[in-house]
Formats: sequence, structure tokens, C-alpha cells
Amino acid sequence: MEGAKEIKWDDVLNSEFVAGLQLSNEEEAAVKERLDAMKKVFEASEVKASYKIDIEFKARHDKMGVTKGVMTFWENGRYLTGRGDAKLYLCADVKCRAPVPGVFEGGGQYVCPKCKQAFPAHEMAGELIFGLTMQNWAIALHKVFKALDMDADIYIKCNDEDIRIATDIEMHADKGGELLDRARVYRRWMYPLQRIVKDTSSGADLLKLFYACLTA
Repeated sequence: MEGAKEIKWDDVLNSEFVAGLQLSNEEEAAVKERLDAMKKVFEASEVKASYKIDIEFKARHDKMGVTKGVMTFWENGRYLTGRGDAKLYLCADVKCRAPVPGVFEGGGQYVCPKCKQAFPAHEMAGELIFGLTMQNWAIALHKVFKALDMDADIYIKCNDEDIRIATDIEMHADKGGELLDRARVYRRWMYPLQRIVKDTSSGADLLKLFYACLTA
């Protein structure tokens, strides 16, 4: 929705989503407890994640340096009989940060279903724009995954070629559009919730799993 909050590159170090750029013992314990409980549910039936997290890296992601990208959140299969996703927001209260579906919007105000507070649309977090190292991207993903009640599939896409550089080269050399065509192609991969639960139930560390996924 127009007016939804986005965190700019220069604001990232002040963002409460990555404040301190570390996870507390309480956060790690809460996530592990939730995933252990979900494992029992998944063993009994095929369960679809309620939400999805989309991450788009703007250029080749750098394992050592800073990588810019945008993270958005969605209700998984809300529309079109399960084939369409609906935009999702995070509560504006930094002590809550619960997921707020679009159905809770009215008259330009969103009401959080968890804390029951109402906020104007421009205060809601509809997307997060970061410039982070891959280690800190993993922490930011972990925090958002926890905010979504550990109930989300993760989708990632990136372009290994910088379209700005490709455009500049095309302007100064006759490449026949080859570089631009290559720069428009995205690599895409996903980390479904069922796989996350399976991997963590085997004893793997969730933060390390997210890092491995992000740097694939």
C-alpha cells in the first residue's frame, strides 16, 4: 500500500530490526521451541506456511562486503484459490511487530490483531530496505522470521549482473544487447518452511542455515 514504511539504506544501522546485529539467548530459545512444536505438526500432515518472505538482492550478493536488497512479506496463497499472495505488514509498535494482514486496514488505519493498537498506513512496515553483510542479512531474516511466528517460506532472487554497469558498457561498445539481456535475468531459489523445520530438527543452527541459504 502506498505510504507504507520503508527503511532506507542510510537508516539501516538505526533500524530496530537489526539493532545490535546479534540475537539474544531468549530469541534463539523461542525460535527453537516453536520449530520443535511445528515438527510434530508437519510429521502428522502436509502443512502450508501461512506467510512468505521475499528477498531481492539488487546486484551480485557479496559474502564479504555489503549487499543491498529489499525484504517484503506476504500472506501465502490468500487470493485466487491459493495461487495469489496478499501484502502483509508488520505492526508499527517495536515491542509487538506482529504480522498485520491487509484486511485489518480501514480508512487509512491499520489495527494490529495482536496488540489491538491502530496506526496510520505510513507508520506500518511494508518492506525493509537494507545494505548489510550477509551475516547481518541472516540476522535480519531471523528477526523477521520470528516476527512472523516462524511460519513462513523464504523466497530469494538476485541478479548476478549489475544492470547499470551493463547499460554503461552497452552504450560504449556494440555488444548487441547481450549484456543487458543477461543483466535482466534473475536467479531464484526458495527455502520452504517444511525444509527449515526438518533441518533444525536434525540439530542444525537456524542462523547458519539462513546464511547458507542467502549465499547460495
